[in-house]
Amino acid sequence: SILGFSQGLLDGIGGDLTEKQQKYVKIINSSSNDLYSFMDKFLEFSYAESSLYEPDLKNFDIVEAIKNIAKNYTEECAQKKLEITFDYDLIDKRTVYTDYKAFQRAIKNIIEVSLGMTENGGISLKLNYPDQEDAISYGLAQNKNYMHLTIKDTDSGIDKSEMKYLCDPFAQLENGKRNLARAFKLGSACIIIRRSGGYVD
Repeated sequence: SILGFSQGLLDGIGGDLTEKQQKYVKIINSSSNDLYSFMDKFLEFSYAESSLYEPDLKNFDIVEAIKNIAKNYTEECAQKKLEITFDYDLIDKRTVYTDYKAFQRAIKNIIEVSLGMTENGGISLKLNYPDQEDAISYGLAQNKNYMHLTIKDTDSGIDKSEMKYLCDPFAQLENGKRNLARAFKLGSACIIIRRSGGYVD
């Protein structure tokens, strides 16, 4: 593949590159990586929307699941000097019944978008039980059979009026600029969560 070949050139398998050659090969490698990531999220979005997707429901510890997901971004956060925090102090019942792999994909997509858009501060995850307002809004019983995960970042780059289009890959944001990769990530996350029996706000 172009990605593998360009990485091999950068690693020196064909000999030393001149400064100019290295510059162009880096551009090829970076663009190929972006295209690969875009296609991966496009296929993920298409699969989530299709009739092929069937939730694989099982019990798992949601606190440990979120901790394991957050660990994957420790290095990237350190490079950008961002802090990622997880608050679950109010949780005393940690087992949930949903699609574990789908849950992982959805949370990873949301965190990746937050990391890509946040330059200062950090990302916070808070897990608690739905309050009365949330319970009424989603038609849920206000008890410990449900959990509410909030993910926030310190970025302020999207106008509030455009937030409702954030998960739509075909919407135009930021004065006409398309953010397809971001929208596919968030769009597939929203679809996966809903099709697994969850709610997104």
